[in-house]
Amino acid sequence: MVFFRNHRWLTEMASFTETLVNLERDGPRFTCGIAAPPTVSDTLPVRIQVIALIDTGATRSVMKVGLAQRLQLQPVGRSRLTTANGQIVPTYEYHVEFHLPQGIVVESVPFEAKLAGDQVQLLIGRDVLARGTFHYSGCDNRFTFTL
Repeated sequence: MVFFRNHRWLTEMASFTETLVNLERDGPRFTCGIAAPPTVSDTLPVRIQVIALIDTGATRSVMKVGLAQRLQLQPVGRSRLTTANGQIVPTYEYHVEFHLPQGIVVESVPFEAKLAGDQVQLLIGRDVLARGTFHYSGCDNRFTFTL
């Protein structure tokens, strides 16, 4: 398992690759676990599986409204989120772990906000992407994320 905590690597780098039927239409999506970090919770944290979308246009990661409540999280901060259409929305921030494929675990402090549609529940933004390498191969309908 690969952990990335407090901007320090604890083991060697790892990656995962996903091949989709139509990467151009659906975007780089994958199943991702999300949970409170063990240091935040006194009991075994609740972990849920969500559909995540890698969003290179998002400065920060964003989880869909309602996930924090399902995960029994308390806010660690307040902020303002600027949406893709320029709207400024007040929001809360939450300390979480993203459990990516191949046992990769990344801590993050995403916003909680409304996300369009029913399928995607988590946007992985540049706060996480900046820690690794993202390769999008449209002609192969495949992407790879290395941390």
